[in-house]
Amino acid sequence: MDIRSLFTNARETCLSLADFIRRSITPWHAVAEMERRLVAAGFVPLGNHTRLEPGDLVYDIAFGSALTAVIVGDAPEPVWSLVGTHCDSPALAVKPAADQVAEGYRRLATEVYGGPILSTWFDRPLGLAGRVWFTDAETGRLCSRLVELETRFVLPNLAIHMNREVNKGVAIDPKSELLPVYATAEGRDLLSLLAEAADVDPAALLDWELRFFDPEPASFLGDGGIWIQAPRLDNLASCHAGLEALLTAAAAEEVPGNHAVLFCADAEEVGSHGKSGAASLLLRDRLERIALILGAGRAEFLAGLDQSFLLSADLAHAVHPNRAELADATNRPRLNGGPVIKSAANLSYITDAPGAARFHLICQAAGVPCQSFSNRSDLGGGSTIGPLLSGQLPLAGVDVGTPVWAMHSLRETAGVEDQAWFCRALVQYFSHRLP
Repeated sequence: MDIRSLFTNARETCLSLADFIRRSITPWHAVAEMERRLVAAGFVPLGNHTRLEPGDLVYDIAFGSALTAVIVGDAPEPVWSLVGTHCDSPALAVKPAADQVAEGYRRLATEVYGGPILSTWFDRPLGLAGRVWFTDAETGRLCSRLVELETRFVLPNLAIHMNREVNKGVAIDPKSELLPVYATAEGRDLLSLLAEAADVDPAALLDWELRFFDPEPASFLGDGGIWIQAPRLDNLASCHAGLEALLTAAAAEEVPGNHAVLFCADAEEVGSHGKSGAASLLLRDRLERIALILGAGRAEFLAGLDQSFLLSADLAHAVHPNRAELADATNRPRLNGGPVIKSAANLSYITDAPGAARFHLICQAAGVPCQSFSNRSDLGGGSTIGPLLSGQLPLAGVDVGTPVWAMHSLRETAGVEDQAWFCRALVQYFSHRLP
C-alpha cells in the first residue's frame, strides 16, 4: 500500500468528516454510526468468539457509548498499536423532570455537560437527541432506542436594551438562563415529543438520556474553502480520522504486524469517569480478552504491553490570529500546518521524547508535516484520555491531534488539509510496526 497516495483530496476527506458529524449528534449516535461503517467494511462483533486469526476484523460496543475495534495482526505476541480517542463533546444535558412552563412558554431545565463556551449556544436552532428506555409492548422487556426530535429549540438572548453591559462580558447563570424554549404552554410536553420520535406509547417510556446539539451542517470557510467549521469537531474529528485509518488498513492486502486498535471512550469531557470512560478498566479488559482468545496467557499479555504503543488523539489549540499573545512563544500550531504533538511537563499529556520521535517518524514516512504545542508557561491547559489509559495499561505513547480554533465553542474551526494528513499518518501507524 502506497501510504503517500492516500487521502490526497482533502476536501473529499472533510466531506466525509462532515457527514460523520451530521450523523453523530450524541455519543450514542456516534458509536452507532461507527458501528455502521465498521460492519459495512466487514467487521463483526467480538461476541463469543473463541478463535481469532490474523486479518480478522472485530469490534465491541460497551454501554452504547464506547467502542473498541481491532484488526488482528500477524504477530504471535499480543502487541498493540492503539489509537485512543473520545466521542463525547461539551453540551447541555436535559435534567430529570425537566419540563417547565414560564410566561406562557414551555422550556426544559438543563445542566452543563463538560466545559462548553455557553455564549455560543444562544440565538440559534438547537436540536435535541439521545436515547430512550421503554418496555416492549409484546415481550415486556426493557429496550432502548436512539431518538432525534424534529422540534428545534432556542435559547433567546436578552435584548441589549435590557442588558447594556453584555458586550463587556456577562456571566451566564445556568439555572436561570440555560432553559431552551420550544412551545407555548398549550403545546406538547417532552414526553409526547419523545414518544413520537421513538414511535412508542408514552405510557411505555421509562427514562431517557438527552443532549442538545447544533443541527446546522458543517461549512467550508476561507478563500478556496481552506477551513471547515462544524459542531463537535472536538473530538469527532479524531474519531473520524481513527476510523478512516482503521478501515483503510483493514482493506489493504497486507495484515498489520501489531494488532491495530481503535478505542473511542465516553465521558472525557467530564473527567473520563464511569463505566464507559477511559478511567475504567474497559479497554484493558477488552484487550486481555482478545489476547486470551489468541492463546496468550496473562504473562504474555503483560509482556506485550511493554512493546505496545498508544497514540492518544484529541484536538490541539491553534494560535489565534487576534489573540496571539496567549500562545506559547515558540510552539504555535496553525491551521493547515499538520498534526500537532502536544507536550506538558505536568504530564497532562503522555508525550515524552521517545513518543514524539516516533510520531515524527510516522509523519515522515507518510509525507505529512508535523507541529508542536505547549501551553504558555503561565497558563494551565486541559488534558486527554492519554494519561488515564497509559496509567491503566501502562503504555508508552504520545498525545497528538489536529489544530482548531475556538475549542469547546458550539462551532469550531479546523484546517481542511490537517484532517486528511492526520488520516494518512494514522494509516501509516496502523500498518507498520514502530522502530
